[in-house]
Amino acid sequence: MTVRIKNTDYQVDAAFAREIGKMCNAHAERCYQCMMCTAGCPVSYAMDLKPHQVVRFAQMGLKDLVLNCSTIWLCASCETCATRCPNEIEIVRVMDALRETAIREGIEVPEKAARAFHDSFLKVIRGRGRISELGLMTRLKWATGEMFSLSGRALADMWLGWRMFVRGKLKFFPKKTEDRQVIERMFERLDKETPPPGKGAG
Repeated sequence: MTVRIKNTDYQVDAAFAREIGKMCNAHAERCYQCMMCTAGCPVSYAMDLKPHQVVRFAQMGLKDLVLNCSTIWLCASCETCATRCPNEIEIVRVMDALRETAIREGIEVPEKAARAFHDSFLKVIRGRGRISELGLMTRLKWATGEMFSLSGRALADMWLGWRMFVRGKLKFFPKKTEDRQVIERMFERLDKETPPPGKGAG
């Protein structure tokens, strides 16, 4: 079965819809498209699909559409959508599940910087057990090629970082989580419990 949206045909994948539901457990089936999530989203203006559309298309099993959209990468995970939702749907969990699935499926991410931030964030958490702003920005600048860039944006970020450092807001050597094995086991468990749709648990 196919569905036509904006002059493009998309295959309906019921198994994908079920697997995404299991992965995020966000109760997306409660959605009746009131659009409160989209109305409150601070970055919806930049999205190709609005939050309520992502939820509906994921429900419908339109795998290619939702995994290739920029919305899942632009989501700021601020949870404004969940706060405003009358049915208490955890839309951020849906976005998380779709991002992880897109990565596992090897889908090219339209928002390169957002993917770089996503990967850098997880690497810092996995390495230290907690977030390190300086470590995160260093990894991100390296991943995006801005580490040694002299562009206006890079210089502005460096100046801001220096101002934060002198005011004691950034530390060169932030604390690590004492038991890093717990963090490693957590990541290993998540790797096993969140397989791509259709492949089951590992």
